[in-house]
Amino acid sequence: MSKDNILKVLGYFIPLSIIVVFLVTLASGGYLQTHSEAGKQISGSIDQIEKLVKNESWEEAISENMDLQSKWKTLNPIIQISTNEEDIREFSRAMVRLEGYLKGREQGSALAEIGILRFTWVQLEN
Repeated sequence: MSKDNILKVLGYFIPLSIIVVFLVTLASGGYLQTHSEAGKQISGSIDQIEKLVKNESWEEAISENMDLQSKWKTLNPIIQISTNEEDIREFSRAMVRLEGYLKGREQGSALAEIGILRFTWVQLEN
């Protein structure tokens, strides 16, 4: 193989390899979200908070919401590159609003925010 042919092959191979790496990185967000430890726990935490709110266990719900925020802080940097920034912001804002509703013991508003969290979580998976 001549030097020109090797350079020509490398000229195609290197850019193609870089594109493939970027595509895999961008497509991996949903996988990381659903298969990472924090990702698996977030959905369960949302369900647990809803159950606690329905039972009016406010202090436990506040504690579970704090755990949810901690799990989110772990997962957020991992999925940022492959998800919609607005969905990430909405999820973060919904957690903060939920915290306020839990502290104010507002069951209806808290359940509405839990619904928004769940919807946004599904959007982040896609």
